[in-house]
Amino acid sequence: ALPIYQRIVELYPTSLNYFNLANAFDNLKQKEMAIENYLNCLILDPREIKAYLNLGIIYHRSGEHKKAKEYLTKGVKIDPEWPNFHYFLGYVYKDLEEFAAAEAAFRKYLELVPADADNQRIKSNLAWLQQQMKQRSKE
Repeated sequence: ALPIYQRIVELYPTSLNYFNLANAFDNLKQKEMAIENYLNCLILDPREIKAYLNLGIIYHRSGEHKKAKEYLTKGVKIDPEWPNFHYFLGYVYKDLEEFAAAEAAFRKYLELVPADADNQRIKSNLAWLQQQMKQRSKE
């Protein structure tokens, strides 16, 4: 399928086609090519929130949490009501040990998606974060 996506981008270099090509590279675990094509997508459509989300996820997966934060926060500025940004930002902030920001992101996620199957895990994360913040305040 990858050669087909590449050919489509050659013929029709639209943001959607770059996005689809980036997804194909991401599915094949070709991080750099996925990133390059998500960035090409954003050049053509700087408001493509799914590209920001996917860049954030790629960077988070590879342990580049500051880069993940950069793209997720850009995306949340475009669409602050899309819960996926808050979900992943919660984990990114947690990994960066920005516990208050992680708590705020997780709470916003719960506010936006009060009946999601993942909510118990989010609530567990919130309890852990509150514990960490209490410990820090004692130090």
